[in-house]
Amino acid sequence: MRAEGPLLPTGMSQETTFRLFRGAVETKSISANYMAMLAGDRFLMVKVKPEFSGKVVEGRLVPLPESIRASLASEAGAAGTEKAFYPYLLEQKSYRWDADLFVMIATPLFPLSLLLLAFVSWQAARVERHAALKRLSRLGPYRTVVGRVESALAAAGAKAKAGPLWVTRDWLVGLGSSVLLYPAEDLVGAGLKTSTTKSGPKHTLHFWPKGQMLADTLEVSAEEARAILAALVERMPWTLKDDVAVFEKRWSDDRDACAREADAQRRASAAPGQPPSVTRS
Repeated sequence: MRAEGPLLPTGMSQETTFRLFRGAVETKSISANYMAMLAGDRFLMVKVKPEFSGKVVEGRLVPLPESIRASLASEAGAAGTEKAFYPYLLEQKSYRWDADLFVMIATPLFPLSLLLLAFVSWQAARVERHAALKRLSRLGPYRTVVGRVESALAAAGAKAKAGPLWVTRDWLVGLGSSVLLYPAEDLVGAGLKTSTTKSGPKHTLHFWPKGQMLADTLEVSAEEARAILAALVERMPWTLKDDVAVFEKRWSDDRDACAREADAQRRASAAPGQPPSVTRS
């Protein structure tokens, strides 16, 4: 809609508040002004940018917001003040884009989100496309690999259960919100990182498998962490890392060297008459 006419200030404006550092810093600014334009025998309320000057306003016609109606109705007892206005508001063209920072940021990201949604849907359509199984494709068809895992867990029995994980001498398996599936020869390192939060200590397990740049993580309780670490000491001692931050740096610097070291320690721990070899870096 396009409207033309003299504009009169109403004293009403839209204020935007920005808060930083959890509200410690607060700034306010005028993001729009409400003006009255005489159109025929009544006024039309228009919403324009603070720097606007002129007599022509183009934009979208929308119902007059209830807050504006209430403000007009409460004007100093002036009878009929509200009736002097049309029940519509003319929003200056592109005003919504100028004022809404979220829309400006979200719009270019929307196509990317659709692509990510399509990719996730494609992965979920067939179980063999799951990242945990794709990583093990070198071991054979996924049905064969899953069968081997199930057989190993059945043979180990209840003693393989450690918190939310199952740990045998051949496999580490997690079937919670994050699927973890590592053959023993692929697991280079595992470590526990404990941090302090407002709600209390936070325990996060980190797992570094071969061929993967970043560690997989799993949040656990203190009791679950103790059970998992005990199982790793018994069945995969070469994976344990006391200092997650130190090993993370080594991993980012030279993953191949970390993998070779883990292979040597795994073979040593499996050798007859040899004590378990545990890495403390």
